[in-house]
Amino acid sequence: MSDMLSSALLILSAFRVTERRYRSTAFMGTTSAADETPSDDLSGMSENQLLDAVQRSEEARRAGRQRTGRLLAELHRRGRLSWPAIARVTGIRQTTAYDLAQPFLVSDGEDEGSPR
Repeated sequence: MSDMLSSALLILSAFRVTERRYRSTAFMGTTSAADETPSDDLSGMSENQLLDAVQRSEEARRAGRQRTGRLLAELHRRGRLSWPAIARVTGIRQTTAYDLAQPFLVSDGEDEGSPR
């Protein structure tokens, strides 16, 4: 079990480093008011700026959830961690972990190259 746990923690730590890197560079190069305005003072932003900021925020959220899903699917694919074990080591609820990973899981009847 310790080998399983250390493998899971290694993958999870790689994810956290990647996630931090992504968050720090996700909006580089943009100069909208949303990037320059402190999060607690949005009163100076126009509605268009707010809408743009919401759209970019949702794009980043979706991308993060997709990366998380791929990582969770890979953990499960390796066959050493069950969904309950993945939930324990990641702190993500078991149903949420499965829902995120589901688009990237290959069923027993499919091969790697078939459409999902």
